[in-house]
Amino acid sequence: MEDCRVATIFNADFQHLLMSNEKVVRQIIQVLCARLRQVWSQVQELSHSSADDRIRAGILQLSRKHGVQDARGIIINLKITHQELAELVGTSRETVTRCLARLQRRGIIQLEHRRIILLKPMELLPAS
Repeated sequence: MEDCRVATIFNADFQHLLMSNEKVVRQIIQVLCARLRQVWSQVQELSHSSADDRIRAGILQLSRKHGVQDARGIIINLKITHQELAELVGTSRETVTRCLARLQRRGIIQLEHRRIILLKPMELLPAS
């Protein structure tokens, strides 16, 4: 979904790096803690939300990570399929398609060339 670099490091070299560099250990712990918090949040959302709520939350999450502001609203600068969004939020592609169609009819989002444009992002937030 996005560019990255991949490297291989031998276990012995990794162990040596860990044991000799406190800064590296701290950074790894910070990354692991952030990932754990994110997964915990996702587990809570998946277990306590309806499919529509999870789809809305997934769209908001994508907009925070890949969103670009323009005159119409926030463009999620990521060509994502309905299937990929369904896998992200733990539901079926058909459910995503129906939910996106409802959001589009209500003028909350616009679908354009496999991109989602948030016209009214605040309306994606759960009702308090």
